[in-house]
Amino acid sequence: APCGALPYLCEQTGFRGRVIMTRPTKSFYRMVMLDFLRIGAGANDIVNPEWLNATIERIETVEYHQEFVHNGVRAVALNAGHVLGAAMFLVDMGGVRILYTGDYSRVPDRHLLGAELPPVSPDILIVESTYGIQIHETREERERKFTGWVHDIVKRGGRCLIPVFALGRAQELLLILEEYWAENKDIQHVPVYYASSLATRCMNLYRTYGGAMNDRVRQQLDNHTNPFDFKFILPLKDLASFDDNGPSVVLASPGMLQSGVSLELFERWAGDRKNGLIFAGYCADGTLAKQVMRKPKEVVRDDGSALQVRMQDINVVSFSAHSDARQTCDFISQLKDTRYAVLVHGNEDSGNKLQKKLTDDFAARGMQAFATRNAVPVEIPFAVQRTATLIGAVAHEGAALREDAFAAGERRGLEAGAVTSSGAVEGVLLVGADQQCTVVAPNELRDYSGLALAAVKHATIVPLATFLPAGDVLRELKAYFARSSLIAAGTINPTMAGTKKARGEAPPPAAAESSGDDGDAADADDDEGEDEVPKIDVGASVVVAVGQGSGSRTTLTVTWNASDFADLVADVAIVALVALSERSAHGRGGSLGGDALAHSATDLAFRLKCFQRMLAQHFSSVRVNLATGDALLSVPTVAEAGAPTRWVHVANWVQASVLPEGPAADDPGNADLAASEPLQTSGAIAPDVQAQVSALLRRAFFGLNPIPADEPTGVPEHDAVAAYLDRGGWCECGEHGGGHAAATAHDQRD
Repeated sequence: APCGALPYLCEQTGFRGRVIMTRPTKSFYRMVMLDFLRIGAGANDIVNPEWLNATIERIETVEYHQEFVHNGVRAVALNAGHVLGAAMFLVDMGGVRILYTGDYSRVPDRHLLGAELPPVSPDILIVESTYGIQIHETREERERKFTGWVHDIVKRGGRCLIPVFALGRAQELLLILEEYWAENKDIQHVPVYYASSLATRCMNLYRTYGGAMNDRVRQQLDNHTNPFDFKFILPLKDLASFDDNGPSVVLASPGMLQSGVSLELFERWAGDRKNGLIFAGYCADGTLAKQVMRKPKEVVRDDGSALQVRMQDINVVSFSAHSDARQTCDFISQLKDTRYAVLVHGNEDSGNKLQKKLTDDFAARGMQAFATRNAVPVEIPFAVQRTATLIGAVAHEGAALREDAFAAGERRGLEAGAVTSSGAVEGVLLVGADQQCTVVAPNELRDYSGLALAAVKHATIVPLATFLPAGDVLRELKAYFARSSLIAAGTINPTMAGTKKARGEAPPPAAAESSGDDGDAADADDDEGEDEVPKIDVGASVVVAVGQGSGSRTTLTVTWNASDFADLVADVAIVALVALSERSAHGRGGSLGGDALAHSATDLAFRLKCFQRMLAQHFSSVRVNLATGDALLSVPTVAEAGAPTRWVHVANWVQASVLPEGPAADDPGNADLAASEPLQTSGAIAPDVQAQVSALLRRAFFGLNPIPADEPTGVPEHDAVAAYLDRGGWCECGEHGGGHAAATAHDQRD
């Protein structure tokens, strides 16, 4: 049965999902699996009583047409027409509709309805390909053949064996034989048995779930007549009590002669020409039933002995409740908007043939059919249009866009219904469990979503070998970040106070300038206690706390909120503080002293090394000449992965030019600089990449070289940049010239 692997799936694979089936299926599932445990060889490999009981406890039942939701995925069960309780599932996943038929049959029979059409056409149909392009006979034709063969066998005094599955086709065949025996008095003396304890138990469930069957059965039940209370058909408990004298008809399981009663009776009756065998269902390749269908003169038993087969009649008729090609094509023709079919439950040959047939028959609608293979994924791209609700600040932006659109529509004389708004709002898209979408502003995410927000905060400790006051540390950092400033003890740096502001907490009051009075320090909470040590605001959320470690030594703690720019600034600050720590360890504590803008040869080399390290985070190859200060960058020509690169020469930290192609591609150090083109006017590199390169060079320079606001410095690289800005350099805020140079550095760094 298709449910056979469910205990193993639930108990041995780590599957923790829900198990959903119809009520009749749950009842049959328990019954079939218990029977499998009783007679199945090697059953314990996939099921044992503990696994089975645990699985049954997890099963949830649904009725036909009852919708249920799991993790935002909606599904509804539909009648599949295969066996009592069989269901197809119509699933909606984010706007993509998928119909999974499982085993299904569109043809009604004596007790079941045919598979129903879904209320909407699915985008994807997952459908069985069991019979490939084969066409079943009509119900009337196959019933005529079946009853005729049975009649002929018993009339000549033979025994008729009908191997069947205990569930589904057995009940259909019993109804056919009961009606035929009632209409033919000349054979009513011939007993008809069904030899399956499982079939007997299943019959009780058929009586219980009669309301789930077709109109014919329900009408009989309304008249207090149960069609499964047979007059001419008797259960056969076991072969030991079977009076095997004279003609008889026995329906016995299993349907493929693998073992059990059907195999025993076949071996007993195969040698008599008067006897007959009728296969009425599907038989898989490699089974004894498939072998006997070819009408061999003998077959080999499991013990290796030969069994003579002399039966006069070995016939095959399909009462299979699986769809054939005609049913599947008719089904798809009524699903007008379905363009994708995924074929399952068939061998390779049947799947390939049905795939070609569906592709050809529905070529007008662009049908794509996929014959599946185990462990090979099927990928079907879908673009689903979704509607989202704007809330909060973005709702006001959306309303403004719509008002502008209506105003423009009125000017053009359009009616309100014909107006569409264009434009975009920026926000965070939230998709709920029910696939409902909303858009909120990033800063309102916590208010409207209930999501817990977190920020990644880094901290690095740099211990010094001696005591060093906060002022000396500040002067050291000012040599690299001119806008560095000391935060008074007891205040919160605005760039680091986002968490408390988000909670609506007021920052602690500024501490008194005098340091002798402890005041209320003993009552301050832990956060305020941390703020009592001197701190230096370097910029970009980078803060250096100047604390006292053991033995009157200074300990520097660098903290910052993670971001690309903050990480870059923090790297330079840490390198500078590590250099300070090394000097303090050799008795040379203190800052560089004197003018913060003074540069020694060693200091310039140090800055250039920082420059190379900062740029190496963004470019695949960076070369810096410590003697000249020139740099070479390998820059992609477009902002795409795997794009070709060009060498860019950088002079005076910021003046970039693209080297000519040719030998320079392999050895840029020998390139003709006179033939290079300024980066901003070169067509070799895309404008957006040019802007990124310029911004990175500017940030690196401003991070490593403070620029005074109003006078030349005498430092060549500083004055070159100032002159470049005076000529209309690349300050993105629009401020140019020496009078704004320091402001530019501060604005761009922040």
